[in-house]
Amino acid sequence: MSEDLTEDQKVAFLAMAREEQLAALFGMLAYIRSDLANVKKEQIGFGQDLDSFKRELRNVRITREKMEQERQQNTDQKIDAALSKRFDFWVYIRDRVLPSIITLILLAILYLTFGGQVP
Repeated sequence: MSEDLTEDQKVAFLAMAREEQLAALFGMLAYIRSDLANVKKEQIGFGQDLDSFKRELRNVRITREKMEQERQQNTDQKIDAALSKRFDFWVYIRDRVLPSIITLILLAILYLTFGGQVP
């Protein structure tokens, strides 16, 4: 059936005058160029969409890497703080216990100096 159709098309085309044949050919060329222009336009749009998607993806990746790096630094700092609290006993004594002991001793000396009596 398709061969008959193409044969019919050939016969009809050859039966046309030269000007009509040229007009038909130019019409087909115009249609093909129009279709090609539409395809290129869509391709440009897809290319722009792809570029913007790549940019967004790159920004997301950069943001994620920064967050991971900050979390990693915070984790390292937490580990350092935990280790320093655990193993730095003398720093704890110096900073927390010693000031209260010195304060108690000074209060006792002042109490005794200004006439206080020891029971």
